Amino acid sequence: MSAFINVPRARLLEPNAALSPLLQEILRHCERRNIRYDRPLVHFVMNLLSLDPRYELFMETVSAERRNHDDFVEACCTVLNDDRSPTLITLRMQCYFLGNFFDRDEIVEKHARNLQAKTFALTKEIIDHDVITKDEQDEVFNKVIVDIVVNMGLGNPECKDVMGETMRALNSVMSRSDKAKFVTLDRKERLMALKDIREIVAGIRIFNKHSGNTANGMADLPKIIDQSHESTKSILQITLCEIMDKVNLLTSALNAAIAYDLRNRSIITLLPENITADDFETIKDLLAMYRQHEVYTRKLIDELAGIKLLIDGCKQEYEARLLRIHEAVQYRTAIPTDRVFVSAG
Repeated sequence: MSAFINVPRARLLEPNAALSPLLQEILRHCERRNIRYDRPLVHFVMNLLSLDPRYELFMETVSAERRNHDDFVEACCTVLNDDRSPTLITLRMQCYFLGNFFDRDEIVEKHARNLQAKTFALTKEIIDHDVITKDEQDEVFNKVIVDIVVNMGLGNPECKDVMGETMRALNSVMSRSDKAKFVTLDRKERLMALKDIREIVAGIRIFNKHSGNTANGMADLPKIIDQSHESTKSILQITLCEIMDKVNLLTSALNAAIAYDLRNRSIITLLPENITADDFETIKDLLAMYRQHEVYTRKLIDELAGIKLLIDGCKQEYEARLLRIHEAVQYRTAIPTDRVFVSAG
């Protein structure tokens, strides 16, 4: 299947509108034959086989030849039918990898979108709520504290110690008059101010933790990342070793059954008496499956190595920035936030 590697991901995984009538036929055939299927895999198989010129489905419109339709439907159902076939397992692997492998920036962006969606209602209450009384102001800032804890990953918002420490950090940079000014801002300005408050309060809590002060509920993120890296690296290396054992065994078996005919300049197969041609094809399919698994495992190992470099760089920058903050606040009882959080000014 490596021939299709440069085909855009969307074309392989998403439904092809031109093939929609054939999709319904394939699904009906699968149900009649009790073939288990999932939609993404069906779309994937259809899009791959549609590239085969035998079916004349590579044009913008589907061929009008009914025989081509029937042959294409039958070919798709045949692929989907054998649930334990090495070929279908390979296709499942490719479908899953294409649909779930994202680079670091995509993952970060996706996480940010998910977090924003989960906290949208809370954020909306903070920036849209009209405040008149002191109690209403306190209610808004109780929600601000929850917002900060959740969005900045500072602990469990249901833990009183976490909430109390975050509130103390907020009160250290916002006076009662600052809070009163915040609730009078319009919606857009209040949202911008909320984002700044999140970063400043999170920074204070991180600084306090680094200084050895209380850090209730805050995980040791650098340690967790290092442990996760080592664990993932170990799993991938063990997996690769197991795959290569299978690859070497199957390659040796194929090599033993293949010879080159010098006179006719062709490759011939020399099968043992107990091995059929179908067995030989199965061995080839198994080798292709393990090779595909090897490719993806090596890809993950390479990605992990790149992530490790980024982790180390981030840790060094993190420690350097904390050192500069320590130097800025040393021997001072109070310091403007724009001296510590330069971007917040």
